[in-house]
Amino acid sequence: MARDVALARKLVRASGYAGERIVIPQPVDVPEQRAIFEMAQALFRELGLNSDLVPQDLASVEKRRVSREPV
Repeated sequence: MARDVALARKLVRASGYAGERIVIPQPVDVPEQRAIFEMAQALFRELGLNSDLVPQDLASVEKRRVSREPV
């Protein structure tokens, strides 16, 4: 499947995204997941999304994932 980054950026802009911060809780105690999250953030930035990785242990990531509290 080919990647069309220009089209993806256009769709992000058309979605109404206004640069809001996207917080990505990153599990650091599982090396494979750490790498996946770093790759995801690189793609987010390539698309013009304002994203930040927040390194945490896996238990904290899971606790945060099920919580609906604001960051």
